[in-house]
Amino acid sequence: MIGRYLARLLLILAIGLLSVPSTAQQTEQTAIPEATADSTLDANSDTSNTKPDNPQRTMLVVVGAAGKSEYGESFLKQTAIWEKAALENSFRLITIKPTVSLDEQSEDGDEVLNSTISNDATTKNRGTDIPAPSESADSGLTESESGRLDSFAERVVIAAAKGIENETPTTDRDRLVETLREVASSDIHELWVVLIGHGTFDGRTAKFNLVGPDFSGAELAGWLEELPSELPVVIINTASASGGMLKNLSRKNRVVVTATKSGAETNVTRFGQFLADSVRDPQADLDKDGSISLLEAFLLAARRTQEFYDSDSRLATEHALIDDNGDGRGTSAAWFTGIRVVGRSRDGTEPDGPRAHQFFIANPAQSETLTAEQQSERSRLELEIESLIRLKPNLPPEEYYRQLEPLLLSLSLLSNPPPSSEPPDQN
Repeated sequence: MIGRYLARLLLILAIGLLSVPSTAQQTEQTAIPEATADSTLDANSDTSNTKPDNPQRTMLVVVGAAGKSEYGESFLKQTAIWEKAALENSFRLITIKPTVSLDEQSEDGDEVLNSTISNDATTKNRGTDIPAPSESADSGLTESESGRLDSFAERVVIAAAKGIENETPTTDRDRLVETLREVASSDIHELWVVLIGHGTFDGRTAKFNLVGPDFSGAELAGWLEELPSELPVVIINTASASGGMLKNLSRKNRVVVTATKSGAETNVTRFGQFLADSVRDPQADLDKDGSISLLEAFLLAARRTQEFYDSDSRLATEHALIDDNGDGRGTSAAWFTGIRVVGRSRDGTEPDGPRAHQFFIANPAQSETLTAEQQSERSRLELEIESLIRLKPNLPPEEYYRQLEPLLLSLSLLSNPPPSSEPPDQN
């Protein structure tokens, strides 16, 4: 009986594999012309690549107060990489940056800086040695794009909300609120929010630092409530103390990545640069399927962050977390072997990771042929299969394969539907 199930499953898998493009085909199908210096979203422009009946994926990049010029330069490098990745992959890109230059920020930066690194464990962790982008992961910027970095501090790129005629939001916080309102009313099927900057924690509340009023995790969660509840959302917070926002931001159908495990980790973080590097680094493709998921980029970035501290016998002052099951606890990279969590929670909660492995900056080529509804159904089937695999040790073999077969068959048919049969012409 089990042998019969295995034979049928192998046939189903073979059919599915025949429908998956090779890595070379994926590269050819998803190639996007190089972004130009004028491609970044300007005050009232839209970088989306709209298609009929194809809602947009949107990326909102928010750059916080730098405090010091060396941090500002690091933030701008990270921003450039995220912008390039978004433009290459047909996101609608919106970037909110400080409306004052780095020099002006530096004049008042000591207060922000001191609150950020107040709990340093060693002199080496004072935050004055932010690493350059990883040599093993070139940012891939063209010469013209690299030149843009020199003028980023002078170039103001803000999100302009529709319907505001004579009144412009006066602070970066106002711009963020108005932008999220505009996004909530737009035709969108996936939202990425990337926060690049510093964070603070007063013992009770973690906040992300902007030029002007800051915002807390609870406030950001409230603004996001205007979004459709079924909208897939990714929130990446690379700031210090970002772990203190995790519980507020965690929801079902949402992936939250933080650079720290709690609000108490207030030192300047390195994770953000490593994550920006990893989203386009082939080494992040842990399962060798030709695509880099958010989970894979997170795991590589967390590993490189730890290596940074280990390389000079530093005490690690940041421990990144990923949360995609809505429990607000998060899981560190140390709990993963490959792309799967090792071990189980005491209360039986589904582990983090499977949903994050379904989010991609560069969508697999196969996704281009699926509607939004079909992609949603594929994600559901993949998660059911993942849950069943975790139950395998507790199921009789025959029962395990009996449940697995219809799921694999449905997934295979979704990827490789049978040709439609038209009724014969009666004439």
